[in-house]
Amino acid sequence: MYDAVFSPAFGNRPRTLVGREQILEEFRNGIRSIRGSRERARLILGQRGSGKTVLLLEMGDIARKDEYVVASPSIVAAGMCERIIEKLSDEGAPYLPKKKTRITGGSIGAIGFSAGVQLQGAEKEKHSFGWQLSHICSELNKNKKGVLILIDEVQAGSEELKQLIISYQEMVGAGLNVAIVMAGLPGAVAATLNDHVLTFLNRAVKTSLEPIPVRTVDLFYAKAFRELGIDIEKGLRRKAAEMTGGSPYMMQLVGHYITSYALDNGSLDPAQFQEAISDAAADYENDICLTILNSLSDKDRAFLLAMLPDSEDSSIAAIGERLKVSSAYVQLYKRRLIEAGVIEQPRRGVVQFAVPYLKEYLIREKGFTKAMTTLCGASRYQQKYYYNPDFAKIPRDVQQELKEICVGFVEDAGGVFTIDLDENGEPSFTVHSAGGDQAFDEIGAELRVRRLQKEKAELMKQIAVFYRVFILGEAGGL
Repeated sequence: MYDAVFSPAFGNRPRTLVGREQILEEFRNGIRSIRGSRERARLILGQRGSGKTVLLLEMGDIARKDEYVVASPSIVAAGMCERIIEKLSDEGAPYLPKKKTRITGGSIGAIGFSAGVQLQGAEKEKHSFGWQLSHICSELNKNKKGVLILIDEVQAGSEELKQLIISYQEMVGAGLNVAIVMAGLPGAVAATLNDHVLTFLNRAVKTSLEPIPVRTVDLFYAKAFRELGIDIEKGLRRKAAEMTGGSPYMMQLVGHYITSYALDNGSLDPAQFQEAISDAAADYENDICLTILNSLSDKDRAFLLAMLPDSEDSSIAAIGERLKVSSAYVQLYKRRLIEAGVIEQPRRGVVQFAVPYLKEYLIREKGFTKAMTTLCGASRYQQKYYYNPDFAKIPRDVQQELKEICVGFVEDAGGVFTIDLDENGEPSFTVHSAGGDQAFDEIGAELRVRRLQKEKAELMKQIAVFYRVFILGEAGGL
């Protein structure tokens, strides 16, 4: 079926910006606030695929409707300041004084200019960037036009970014009608804020692009598929929303492939749905995961591989032990990966993957395996539940809860489900099915595992402690 709704490509403008309405409303109110207010300077923090560039473009359109001249998103790189001047000069041309021209070189013949004549702007600028920017903004303000500057891919340590921020601060001090929005990876923005020259930025409004709630994605899909004439079962639609992980880019990919696999009459069976999800995941891994890994050094990747044995968070100390390196070494590469937006630090002493599906991609592509001990499990095929007698000392109520988890899982999704422990006692959930099992719900199984990882995190920590104390004999395990 033809896709007239979804736009799964970087920077593409989707017809509907899902889940960011409040951010845009706050921005609209900000550019209408008094000159110099902190609401006119904004920092957008978001991981890859979170929709930063699209959001900047939408903000530009909103500002134009409010009588602003906009320097469309400029990436922080060499020549950024010059590009900003060019963009404001082009879009603001109707409201700026016309530049005079003068003749340089060549000669004038009886019937006009000879071939050697060159026309050059009388104001071939030799002024600083700060002067040029302030001059353009002043002229536009005289014609009742505000100025909005949009910056994408903020990079720490950029001298041109420093020039821009210093110039913006001076224009604010002069009372000009200006605003600025900058977007980047959380680590890169944080590093920029730590620059003592740019402390002004700490007063800017900071907005983190959180994952879009599943319910919001589901409601968007319901409307979009209805408009496209696609008849998708409600449960499958909900699974599609959950599979996006709240990523705007993945949301567009999933929607696009579901539309592509739907027949002309709008029908979509479970097999076609599965193909659509698989293709979306493959594109996401290729566009996001592989791109990220290709940009990293061997030592960066080694750090990530050292995180794989952990079911959720990885402690900095454990990573150092696995790599057999010093604490200073671990801190160095931790900082590099945080600034690159690959990992994040939810609390002191631990890190976790910041990019959806990156950990799963690494596990599969690197053929990662570890010595495992099965704690318990259940099989839909044999209609049996297994509990390892080596763990008989675990309290009865915990054993009962484990049984309910395993049996409930296979009753809902089918296949075989086990809770396993690695050599350090870290628990993980394992799911597999028999070849050709058409009843096995692969997508539902994956979603259920994710829910268990969140809902049973505390229980798994207790089991890990038990393993270290009673199996490994670590006195400090408690």
